Order: sequence, then C-alpha cells, then structure tokens
Amino acid sequence: MAAKHAYLNPTESQTLVDFIKEIADQGYPLSYKKIAEYALAIIHIHNKSIDHLGKYWADCFVRRHEEEIGAKTCSLLEKTCAQALNPANVKSHYELLQSAIEDYSILLKNIYNCDETGCPLNIPLQQKVVVSTKNKQACATSSASKEHIMVLEFICADGTALQLVVIFPGKAFLEKWKQVNPLKAKYVPNGARNATTNLTTGMLTPKRDG
Repeated sequence: MAAKHAYLNPTESQTLVDFIKEIADQGYPLSYKKIAEYALAIIHIHNKSIDHLGKYWADCFVRRHEEEIGAKTCSLLEKTCAQALNPANVKSHYELLQSAIEDYSILLKNIYNCDETGCPLNIPLQQKVVVSTKNKQACATSSASKEHIMVLEFICADGTALQLVVIFPGKAFLEKWKQVNPLKAKYVPNGARNATTNLTTGMLTPKRDG
C-alpha cells in the first residue's frame, strides 16, 4: 500500500518540532489543536487549497517524532510564579528559612506555609500538551488577570493543616453553596466593591476546630 502524501516535508516537520520544544520551554506548551493550526499555516505557504487537517493529524505527527516530543498533562502556572520558580530563588529561600529557624529557635508547630491557587473559571486546570521528551513535567503559564476562584491552604511544618479557605467572585457565588457545605465553612461577605466592575466579592472561610 502506498504511503499517504505528507503535508509537510522533512525540513518543515523539523521546524515545527523545534518550535514546539522551544515554546514549551518558555512556559507556553502547545495542545494538539494548536499544533495542527501551526502546521496548517506552514502548509498554506505552498498550498492554500488545504483548509483543514484530519482530527488526529497532530496526534500522529507527535507519534512520528516521539524521540523528540511527547504529550504530557500540564498544570497552569501564573506568570509571575513561573518567572520566580528557578533553582537560585528556591535555594536562597530555604537558606533564609533555615537561618531564621535557628536564630529565633522557632518551633515546627509555629511554622505554616500559606499558599494560594487560582482556579480559572471556564478554563481547565490541567490539559494535555506537547513538550520535549527531555522535560519531566509540563507547566503552562497563565495570566493573573483572568477571573479566578481562589483557594488558600495552610500547612504546618509538624504535618498538620487547617481547612481550606475558598474565595469566590461575587457574581460566581451561588446562595445554595451555603447550604451544601461539606467543609462546614462560614460564608463571610467582605463588603468590598470593585469600582470598575461593581461586583461584591464573597468569601467562604472555614472555622478552625478548637
């Protein structure tokens, strides 16, 4: 059986592979859909009669170049966090933390890590993207300007943790959530108003036992 005609020649294919790896390393990995769109743009340079590629074209393309690229499930990472997350910053942080613990004799039970995670509305927290096979994990950079439901967590160095705090934008909060509340959290409207959008922000914050 004769092989199907290739839409991209070897040089074009390698250019696309290199681009996929480069943009993924910058924190903007491509989905199969985006890979197909870029491939179509390359094809249109010499053949504008092709208006779309097959549903599984990008998947097959990645498989053909499995030595260089592969699909991974990635998590969204806010842009400023992505820029700050590097070996030098992490090493410096833990050195300062260890120094402070020793200098002030801080007990483990008095050390808490407070972190926040934004859950973008109508945007998946995880998605399958294509990155270099050398990458052990994949993260996609997102904009902090998107509307989020914020989740705050508090974990103690002794292994214990407080319950989560969840902050909803006012227009995204439903009254029935106050009744369906397995965490037994307390709803606290903070009364703050945004002068631009004029939306009241609601906060669902749990009580700590004891």
